[in-house]
Amino acid sequence: TGPHLDFRVKRHGQFIDPLRLESPPGRALEARDLLAFDQYRRRAARLVDALPVGAVLPEAEAWARVPPAAGRRALLAPAP
Repeated sequence: TGPHLDFRVKRHGQFIDPLRLESPPGRALEARDLLAFDQYRRRAARLVDALPVGAVLPEAEAWARVPPAAGRRALLAPAP
């Protein structure tokens, strides 16, 4: 049927409903990090918009276009 995710949470040896789990609040992004994220998001959107209608882009090729481990400068560079 294709890839899927099996997500389970155990507390004290018992499986629990992860939707009932109380999580600590997330940390707010600093202004420079929020700006970097927004620039990255816009670049990713431009890459998606550049695909022809109905095109299929393999995940490996998508990651090659926006390498996750390349560092902030490479991620924010203008798209080719």
